[in-house]
Amino acid sequence: MEVKVKELKVKKGKITPSRQAVVNILLEQILSGQLKSGFPIPTETEITKQSSVSRTVVREAIHLLTAKGILSSNGQKGTIVQHFQDWNHLDADVISWVRSSRLVNSFLEHVLEIRLIIEPEAAALAAIRASTSDILKIEEALAQMETAQHMQSEKAIMGDILFHESILLASENIILARFKDLFSAAIEMSIQLTFSQSKNIELSLRRHRDLFEAIYLRDHVEARKRAFAILEQSAKDFKALKIPVRPDALMVLGR
Repeated sequence: MEVKVKELKVKKGKITPSRQAVVNILLEQILSGQLKSGFPIPTETEITKQSSVSRTVVREAIHLLTAKGILSSNGQKGTIVQHFQDWNHLDADVISWVRSSRLVNSFLEHVLEIRLIIEPEAAALAAIRASTSDILKIEEALAQMETAQHMQSEKAIMGDILFHESILLASENIILARFKDLFSAAIEMSIQLTFSQSKNIELSLRRHRDLFEAIYLRDHVEARKRAFAILEQSAKDFKALKIPVRPDALMVLGR
Protein backbone atom coordinates (compact mmCIF):
# COMPACT_ATOMS: atom_id res chain seq x y z
CA MET A 1 0.00 0.00 0.00
CA GLU A 2 1.29 3.45 -0.92
CA VAL A 3 2.47 5.56 1.99
CA LYS A 4 0.84 8.98 2.17
CA VAL A 5 2.26 11.24 4.81
CA LYS A 6 2.67 14.63 3.12
CA GLU A 7 -0.82 15.76 4.15
CA LEU A 8 -0.70 14.36 7.67
CA LYS A 9 -1.55 16.74 10.47
CA VAL A 10 -1.15 16.25 14.18
CA LYS A 11 -4.59 16.56 15.75
CA LYS A 12 -3.62 17.40 19.30
CA GLY A 13 -1.73 20.56 20.16
CA LYS A 14 0.01 23.03 17.86
CA ILE A 15 2.82 22.14 15.52
CA THR A 16 4.89 24.48 13.36
CA PRO A 17 5.11 23.84 9.58
CA SER A 18 8.87 23.25 9.80
CA ARG A 19 8.50 20.72 12.60
CA GLN A 20 5.68 19.05 10.65
CA ALA A 21 8.01 18.77 7.67
CA VAL A 22 10.58 16.90 9.76
CA VAL A 23 7.88 14.66 11.26
CA ASN A 24 6.64 13.84 7.74
CA ILE A 25 10.14 13.04 6.48
CA LEU A 26 10.78 10.64 9.35
CA LEU A 27 7.32 9.08 9.12
CA GLU A 28 7.66 8.47 5.39
CA GLN A 29 10.95 6.66 5.96
CA ILE A 30 9.64 4.66 8.92
CA LEU A 31 6.27 3.68 7.43
CA SER A 32 7.83 2.70 4.11
CA GLY A 33 10.38 0.49 5.87
CA GLN A 34 13.35 2.59 4.78
CA LEU A 35 14.11 3.17 8.46
CA LYS A 36 13.76 -0.23 10.09
CA SER A 37 12.70 -1.00 13.65
CA GLY A 38 15.56 -1.51 16.09
CA PHE A 39 17.91 0.62 14.01
CA PRO A 40 18.90 4.26 14.48
CA ILE A 41 17.49 7.17 12.54
CA PRO A 42 19.88 9.70 10.92
CA THR A 43 21.68 12.03 13.27
CA GLU A 44 20.31 15.48 14.09
CA THR A 45 22.96 16.99 11.82
CA GLU A 46 21.95 14.77 8.89
CA ILE A 47 18.24 15.51 9.37
CA THR A 48 18.98 19.23 9.64
CA LYS A 49 20.74 19.16 6.27
CA GLN A 50 18.01 17.01 4.70
CA SER A 51 15.10 19.19 5.85
CA SER A 52 16.81 22.62 5.98
CA VAL A 53 15.58 23.42 9.50
CA SER A 54 17.32 24.14 12.77
CA ARG A 55 18.56 21.50 15.19
CA THR A 56 15.98 22.76 17.70
CA VAL A 57 13.15 21.97 15.28
CA VAL A 58 14.64 18.52 14.60
CA ARG A 59 14.78 17.81 18.34
CA GLU A 60 11.14 18.87 18.71
CA ALA A 61 10.06 16.53 15.91
CA ILE A 62 12.02 13.63 17.43
CA HIS A 63 10.51 14.40 20.84
CA LEU A 64 7.00 14.28 19.33
CA LEU A 65 7.56 10.88 17.73
CA THR A 66 9.23 9.60 20.90
CA ALA A 67 6.20 10.62 22.97
CA LYS A 68 4.03 8.53 20.65
CA GLY A 69 6.23 5.44 21.06
CA ILE A 70 7.56 5.46 17.51
CA LEU A 71 11.11 6.44 18.46
CA SER A 72 13.17 5.89 21.60
CA SER A 73 16.50 7.15 22.85
CA ASN A 74 19.33 4.65 23.16
CA GLY A 75 22.55 5.88 24.72
CA GLN A 76 24.80 3.76 22.53
CA LYS A 77 22.85 3.71 19.27
CA GLY A 78 21.28 7.17 19.40
CA THR A 79 17.59 7.47 18.55
CA ILE A 80 16.13 4.21 17.24
CA VAL A 81 12.87 3.20 15.59
CA GLN A 82 10.67 1.27 17.99
CA HIS A 83 9.09 -2.03 16.94
CA PHE A 84 5.53 -1.62 15.65
CA GLN A 85 4.04 -3.36 18.70
CA ASP A 86 5.57 -0.70 20.97
CA TRP A 87 3.88 2.26 19.29
CA ASN A 88 1.06 4.04 21.11
CA HIS A 89 -1.79 2.56 19.09
CA LEU A 90 -4.45 4.33 21.15
CA ASP A 91 -3.09 7.73 20.11
CA ALA A 92 -5.27 9.46 17.49
CA ASP A 93 -2.27 10.64 15.46
CA VAL A 94 -0.63 7.20 15.40
CA ILE A 95 -3.91 5.69 14.23
CA SER A 96 -4.12 8.28 11.46
CA TRP A 97 -0.55 7.65 10.32
CA VAL A 98 -0.81 3.86 10.33
CA ARG A 99 -4.07 3.76 8.39
CA SER A 100 -2.33 5.27 5.34
CA SER A 101 0.65 2.92 5.41
CA ARG A 102 1.75 -0.59 4.51
CA LEU A 103 1.12 -1.55 8.15
CA VAL A 104 -2.64 -1.09 7.92
CA ASN A 105 -3.51 -4.78 7.41
CA SER A 106 -1.53 -5.87 10.45
CA PHE A 107 -3.11 -3.02 12.41
CA LEU A 108 -6.64 -4.06 11.41
CA GLU A 109 -5.95 -7.68 12.34
CA HIS A 110 -4.94 -6.72 15.87
CA VAL A 111 -7.73 -4.18 16.30
CA LEU A 112 -10.29 -6.80 15.26
CA GLU A 113 -9.04 -9.08 18.01
CA ILE A 114 -9.31 -6.27 20.56
CA ARG A 115 -12.84 -5.56 19.36
CA LEU A 116 -13.69 -9.25 19.75
CA ILE A 117 -12.44 -9.14 23.34
CA ILE A 118 -14.09 -5.86 24.30
CA GLU A 119 -17.21 -5.09 22.27
CA PRO A 120 -19.34 -8.16 23.14
CA GLU A 121 -18.76 -7.52 26.84
CA ALA A 122 -19.39 -3.79 26.41
CA ALA A 123 -22.68 -4.63 24.69
CA ALA A 124 -23.63 -6.93 27.58
CA LEU A 125 -22.90 -4.14 30.07
CA ALA A 126 -24.85 -1.67 27.94
CA ALA A 127 -27.87 -3.98 28.01
CA ILE A 128 -27.79 -3.78 31.80
CA ARG A 129 -26.67 -0.20 32.39
CA ALA A 130 -27.84 1.89 29.42
CA SER A 131 -30.03 4.86 30.31
CA THR A 132 -33.02 5.87 28.20
CA SER A 133 -30.83 8.58 26.67
CA ASP A 134 -28.12 6.01 25.82
CA ILE A 135 -30.65 3.75 24.09
CA LEU A 136 -32.03 6.66 22.07
CA LYS A 137 -28.51 7.54 20.88
CA ILE A 138 -27.90 3.94 19.76
CA GLU A 139 -31.25 3.88 17.95
CA GLU A 140 -30.57 7.22 16.25
CA ALA A 141 -27.20 5.97 15.00
CA LEU A 142 -28.86 2.83 13.66
CA ALA A 143 -31.49 4.92 11.86
CA GLN A 144 -28.70 6.97 10.30
CA MET A 145 -27.15 3.77 8.95
CA GLU A 146 -30.46 2.46 7.63
CA THR A 147 -31.59 5.65 5.90
CA ALA A 148 -28.30 6.44 4.19
CA GLN A 149 -28.33 6.17 0.40
CA HIS A 150 -25.54 3.61 0.44
CA MET A 151 -23.33 2.05 3.10
CA GLN A 152 -20.15 3.79 1.96
CA SER A 153 -21.68 7.25 2.21
CA GLU A 154 -20.37 9.62 4.85
CA LYS A 155 -23.76 9.49 6.60
CA ALA A 156 -23.77 5.69 6.82
CA ILE A 157 -20.16 5.47 7.96
CA MET A 158 -20.75 8.07 10.67
CA GLY A 159 -23.90 6.23 11.75
CA ASP A 160 -21.96 2.97 12.06
CA ILE A 161 -19.22 4.70 14.07
CA LEU A 162 -21.74 6.41 16.36
CA PHE A 163 -23.59 3.11 16.86
CA HIS A 164 -20.53 1.37 18.26
CA GLU A 165 -19.32 4.46 20.14
CA SER A 166 -22.71 4.81 21.82
CA ILE A 167 -22.61 1.22 23.01
CA LEU A 168 -19.13 1.70 24.48
CA LEU A 169 -20.32 4.81 26.31
CA ALA A 170 -23.52 3.07 27.45
CA SER A 171 -21.38 0.47 29.23
CA GLU A 172 -20.63 3.29 31.71
CA ASN A 173 -17.01 2.21 32.01
CA ILE A 174 -14.59 5.11 31.66
CA ILE A 175 -11.73 2.86 30.49
CA LEU A 176 -13.80 1.27 27.73
CA ALA A 177 -14.67 4.75 26.49
CA ARG A 178 -10.93 5.34 25.86
CA PHE A 179 -11.07 2.84 22.97
CA LYS A 180 -13.42 5.14 21.06
CA ASP A 181 -10.84 6.67 18.67
CA LEU A 182 -9.23 3.33 17.92
CA PHE A 183 -12.50 1.53 17.19
CA SER A 184 -13.92 4.45 15.19
CA ALA A 185 -10.92 4.47 12.86
CA ALA A 186 -11.06 0.67 12.52
CA ILE A 187 -14.77 0.74 11.67
CA GLU A 188 -14.26 3.42 9.01
CA MET A 189 -11.35 1.54 7.45
CA SER A 190 -13.28 -1.74 7.54
CA ILE A 191 -16.28 -0.25 5.76
CA GLN A 192 -14.12 1.29 3.06
CA LEU A 193 -12.19 -1.94 2.50
CA THR A 194 -15.12 -4.38 2.63
CA PHE A 195 -17.70 -2.36 0.72
CA SER A 196 -17.13 -4.62 -2.29
CA GLN A 197 -18.75 -7.39 -0.26
CA SER A 198 -22.11 -5.79 -1.15
CA LYS A 199 -24.10 -8.96 -0.55
CA ASN A 200 -23.36 -8.56 3.16
CA ILE A 201 -24.79 -5.04 3.53
CA GLU A 202 -28.35 -6.12 4.32
CA LEU A 203 -27.02 -8.79 6.66
CA SER A 204 -24.88 -6.21 8.45
CA LEU A 205 -27.82 -3.86 8.92
CA ARG A 206 -29.99 -6.68 10.25
CA ARG A 207 -27.30 -7.73 12.74
CA HIS A 208 -26.89 -4.18 13.97
CA ARG A 209 -30.64 -3.94 14.50
CA ASP A 210 -30.60 -7.31 16.31
CA LEU A 211 -27.93 -5.96 18.65
CA PHE A 212 -29.91 -2.80 19.31
CA GLU A 213 -33.02 -4.84 20.12
CA ALA A 214 -31.11 -7.03 22.58
CA ILE A 215 -29.84 -3.93 24.39
CA TYR A 216 -33.30 -2.35 24.29
CA LEU A 217 -34.79 -5.51 25.82
CA ARG A 218 -32.05 -5.59 28.50
CA ASP A 219 -30.96 -9.04 27.37
CA HIS A 220 -27.23 -9.05 28.12
CA VAL A 221 -26.73 -12.65 26.96
CA GLU A 222 -28.18 -11.95 23.52
CA ALA A 223 -26.41 -8.59 23.32
CA ARG A 224 -23.07 -10.34 23.78
CA LYS A 225 -23.89 -12.94 21.11
CA ARG A 226 -25.13 -10.38 18.60
CA ALA A 227 -22.15 -8.09 19.04
CA PHE A 228 -19.88 -11.05 18.35
CA ALA A 229 -21.92 -11.93 15.22
CA ILE A 230 -21.22 -8.47 13.76
CA LEU A 231 -17.49 -8.86 14.32
CA GLU A 232 -17.51 -12.42 13.02
CA GLN A 233 -18.91 -11.11 9.72
CA SER A 234 -16.17 -8.48 9.63
CA ALA A 235 -13.59 -11.26 10.01
CA LYS A 236 -15.14 -13.15 7.08
CA ASP A 237 -15.07 -10.02 4.93
CA PHE A 238 -11.41 -9.47 5.84
CA LYS A 239 -10.54 -13.01 4.81
CA ALA A 240 -12.25 -12.51 1.45
CA LEU A 241 -9.98 -9.52 0.88
CA LYS A 242 -6.84 -11.42 2.00
CA ILE A 243 -6.53 -9.34 5.17
CA PRO A 244 -5.04 -11.67 7.79
CA VAL A 245 -7.32 -12.97 10.53
CA ARG A 246 -5.93 -15.59 12.88
CA PRO A 247 -8.48 -18.45 13.14
CA ASP A 248 -7.73 -19.05 16.82
CA ALA A 249 -9.11 -15.58 17.64
CA LEU A 250 -12.61 -16.50 16.46
CA MET A 251 -12.42 -19.94 18.01
CA VAL A 252 -11.28 -18.80 21.47
CA LEU A 253 -12.93 -15.39 21.76
CA GLY A 254 -16.27 -16.61 20.47
CA ARG A 255 -16.77 -18.93 23.41
